[in-house]
Amino acid sequence: MKYRPYLLRSLWVGGVLLLLFLVVLFVWLALSSLGDEGGAQAAKAITLALAICMGFDLVGMVVLLTLSELERTARHEPPDSE
Repeated sequence: MKYRPYLLRSLWVGGVLLLLFLVVLFVWLALSSLGDEGGAQAAKAITLALAICMGFDLVGMVVLLTLSELERTARHEPPDSE
């Protein structure tokens, strides 16, 4: 099975999540400094949800890279001649 398209898609998703995380983090900090507690709490919750999604994306990338490497090394190993 080819894992490259899934790895590329996971990298794109991670990049978009990181961009959204930074934007919402900035909004959270701005709302906190302006004194809007309700908006700051909502932005904080969204920031936490995005951080969790980035963690899942990172774990998925590690799994995909591991599967890709296992498949690559299995193809290039010579058969045991005993």
